Amino acid sequence: MAGIGQPVSAGSAMSAGERSLQRRRMVSLAASTVIALAAGTNYVYSAYAPQLGETLQLSAKEINLIGTFGNLGMYVTGIPSGIIVDKSPRLPIFFGGLCLAAGYYPMHLAMARGYGSMSVPWLCFFSGLTGVGSCCAFGGALKIAALNFPFNRGTATAIALAAFGLSAFFFSTLSSILFPGNSADFLFLLATATSGICCIGYFFCRVVPVSTYSAIPDLNESNRLHRTRSGSSTKSSSRRFSPPGEEIGTPSKSYTFTSVAPAGSSSSSSPPLHSSPIPNTGDHATESSSLFTKSSSESDEDEHRRDVEAAAAARLRRQRYETSAAGENGLTDNHGLRADISGWQLVMSKDFWILFGIMGALSGVGLMTINNIGQNVRSLLAPLDPPPSDKTKSHLQSLQVSLISLSSCISRILSGTLSDHLTTLSRPRHLLFLISSFLALLATSSALIISSPTQLPILSVLTGLSYGALFGVAPTIVSETFGVGRMSTNWGALTMAAVVGGNVGNMWYGAVADWRKGEEGVCYGGKRCYRDAYVLALGMVVGGMGMATWAVRRNWGGTGGTGGRGKG
Repeated sequence: MAGIGQPVSAGSAMSAGERSLQRRRMVSLAASTVIALAAGTNYVYSAYAPQLGETLQLSAKEINLIGTFGNLGMYVTGIPSGIIVDKSPRLPIFFGGLCLAAGYYPMHLAMARGYGSMSVPWLCFFSGLTGVGSCCAFGGALKIAALNFPFNRGTATAIALAAFGLSAFFFSTLSSILFPGNSADFLFLLATATSGICCIGYFFCRVVPVSTYSAIPDLNESNRLHRTRSGSSTKSSSRRFSPPGEEIGTPSKSYTFTSVAPAGSSSSSSPPLHSSPIPNTGDHATESSSLFTKSSSESDEDEHRRDVEAAAAARLRRQRYETSAAGENGLTDNHGLRADISGWQLVMSKDFWILFGIMGALSGVGLMTINNIGQNVRSLLAPLDPPPSDKTKSHLQSLQVSLISLSSCISRILSGTLSDHLTTLSRPRHLLFLISSFLALLATSSALIISSPTQLPILSVLTGLSYGALFGVAPTIVSETFGVGRMSTNWGALTMAAVVGGNVGNMWYGAVADWRKGEEGVCYGGKRCYRDAYVLALGMVVGGMGMATWAVRRNWGGTGGTGGRGKG
């Protein structure tokens, strides 16, 4: 975690208060990470879906429908939960834990009681509840991580996103160790562990105030700044100010503005010379002390010269800070223009629909494989003679789910940190979308070629890398493009693209699988059982790659926000 936190100037030490705040931030980040780990269990569906279908005698289309409702619960809830998260990010975490318990436990009972114990509509409803719980808990954890580390938002959110992607690996591995081949007990584990983690983590996941900032007044011809000498009649007044428009649930920022009144005047009659905050670093503290406590033996000419130099340096530092800090807080784009877009403005934004197209195409392909990798395993194992045992099938399913999850976790971390590095090179974060689409192209192509279960890890790893790169960078791009004030709401609107893309991919896969089944309700055709589904997926990937290229061209030369537009 080194390097994550507020920047401190060289030679300046953190105060005891700041060290305490930093510890609280790290505890909060750890809680956000663990909550995200519990919230990502929707991606483990494929580890128990085939057994669910066999126990309750469901068709491939019904299995995909139940999985699709889990995705719907997660992504359709994005906008309403995002509105709540933007106002109070902690409350949805606790509510999400309750929804996870209410969703997984009835599904556990259905698996334990067997065929006829629960209808498909009820299974869809409870699967949807797990999605709602995942969305609420993860949204709150992600927002708190972003607010607590405004200067390292890409890295902080990447950690939470990585844990979210690692969830399927963690729980499927735990299941294969504790309950091999027993999906009913696995669902009970999901019901208790995920809800418990969220409800306990709620008490540790908090928004921690950022450091206090101070403002240095400008020097101009009509109102000069003077040093305070011993015995001087110059007065200095300081007042505290809370900037307008602060959101509930955002860090409590405080600013100190200093105004200097000429001799004989009251401090209240002299307005502050400038009201732009700059960081109160150790550097600035040294400058302030020299500004107001110099010896009276110095000449007025020397004082004035140093005043001019100090004010010029402060003005330059302030300009640099305003550009970077406002961008970090989602208040400006890369040209310093205010970026606080939501609602109808968001819908009318071309950038939103470009991102929507990218997310819809690439997430749809990823979700199709994630939700059906277990069916891929079964299809490739079916022609084998003698047929493998149920324990072997379950182990291979868990292996593929774990590989997808682990590679997605690694990709989310790398994409977050790499995107931060791209901004230092004045290159857009959108380049990660191109990388994601290229990986998705490789994954889809491999699915059309693979004919043996031993080759499936290629598809699983490539799918995880592509999906992780996509979701590792997308929330940061949303916050930089449209503003952090409504980040969760805007992110919820964008994730509706995954509903569209995922629904198309999953339902088409189910239709193809059912069409290929024989009289016994089993397909023995190997990869032919699902090959046609990946033909459609290949077209979606090509479309997503085209949109990603357009996004990169529009933002080339910027730092990943809204800069550099006008090229497409």
